[in-house]
Amino acid sequence: MPENLRPWFRFDQRSRKRQWAESNTVADLQSLDTPTLLSYKGFNLSLWPSVNPDAECNRACDIAIARELATRPDLNRYERQAFTLIIT
Repeated sequence: MPENLRPWFRFDQRSRKRQWAESNTVADLQSLDTPTLLSYKGFNLSLWPSVNPDAECNRACDIAIARELATRPDLNRYERQAFTLIIT
């Protein structure tokens, strides 16, 4: 999301990226499988600061994702512990 899209598209980047982010927001994190949730975590992190300048909002979303990842039995215990560190 931080990339400059002007060479390929002629539109207001910030509003279009915000629209993409809103249309790809997941309401129920438990509905995602673990690989998708890991990708979604990366997507969420890419939104700050170019699309979502509110650091607190972005951090709250990141914590919610990490909280869900910390419960996933298909991750090894070290990965789960790392996500537990993020949420504390």
